Amino acid sequence: MLFAAAKSSGISGTLVVAMIALVLSASTLTWQIVQFLLGGARVSAELHFGAHDGGGVVHGPADKPLQWDRLTGQGYTERLLGVQVRNRGRLAVSVTAWSVVLDNGAAYSHGDWHINQKYPLPFRLEPGAEAVWFCPLEPVVAMGATFQKSNRPAGTVQAQAGLGTGRTVKSRNGLSVGALGR
Repeated sequence: MLFAAAKSSGISGTLVVAMIALVLSASTLTWQIVQFLLGGARVSAELHFGAHDGGGVVHGPADKPLQWDRLTGQGYTERLLGVQVRNRGRLAVSVTAWSVVLDNGAAYSHGDWHINQKYPLPFRLEPGAEAVWFCPLEPVVAMGATFQKSNRPAGTVQAQAGLGTGRTVKSRNGLSVGALGR
């Protein structure tokens, strides 16, 4: 039927086959590009607030504040900042470093802290996996306050992770340095 319509309009059957082949090859090439782009590790970082009671950690995204009064009443007295790293890709990746960074370039990390022993660096992050590293909130607040008085004031704080590929990912969510101490 396609060839009959082509003949009646003056288009040869060879041209119709060539056009079909062109469309199929273009769609195959597009699919291969999509597979290549989605085939590697797709890593994201997110800044978390948390609290520690000496045994466990309660945490959540920094843009959804925790109720500090309730947590303190339940024994979670030490406030934390966390860096959650998630791999949504199809290949594993190594996380080689993590830090809480200010937008002026200053960074804080506390890698050998006892809470972080579950995820020693470098940490192999498998497809679909996530890991969270924590640091005490007070040193980051002090660092932010120090830079507020300098010629390089900091405006926001974000989570950052260094990968074995040499790439660095930063969180999309961030907080103003002034909001950290509250």
